[in-house]
Amino acid sequence: MNGERIFVLGQEVWFAQCGTRQVVHVCPVCCGKLKVTVILGDDTRVEVPCDFCSRGLDGPCGSIADYEYMAEPKLVKITRIDENTSPAERRYYSYHYSLDDDLIFFSETEARKKCEEVAAEHAQQKAIRLSWSRKSDQCKSYAWKVGYHLREAKKRRKDAEWHDKAAQICKAAQKTKGGGR
Repeated sequence: MNGERIFVLGQEVWFAQCGTRQVVHVCPVCCGKLKVTVILGDDTRVEVPCDFCSRGLDGPCGSIADYEYMAEPKLVKITRIDENTSPAERRYYSYHYSLDDDLIFFSETEARKKCEEVAAEHAQQKAIRLSWSRKSDQCKSYAWKVGYHLREAKKRRKDAEWHDKAAQICKAAQKTKGGGR
């Protein structure tokens, strides 16, 4: 509980909003145009729907969604207060969102400080999960695991270089063949 802090209906408060959020980016393949031009071996150009940003049977949409962790203060209005049996059991809401009591504050500074604490705890938990995943296969020595991860990293770098070159070739071909979509 917030101790002596009691908020009232209609009051604007700072909420230390923490969690994942969806981030939408323009499709890196069709650049939002919903289609791509494929050049066949005989230099014939064929426009096809972009499969990279397709969603099920709906076809391409021109964007892709990803998720990222965020912790940032947000100004919200208290629109409902539930009290079960005592003020100690108050529950605050902003429209249809329930506000955790330990994440609402009078000032942005307090909420920002809480966001930083929660983000640091999230990073620490992420590091612990990574540590456990490295230790999960006790049959393998750490030397083997180091070798494995170095080999995989090298392989991924080579793959990335190859894909970078392939993308450059595609861009160059697009420019020399008169554009294309």
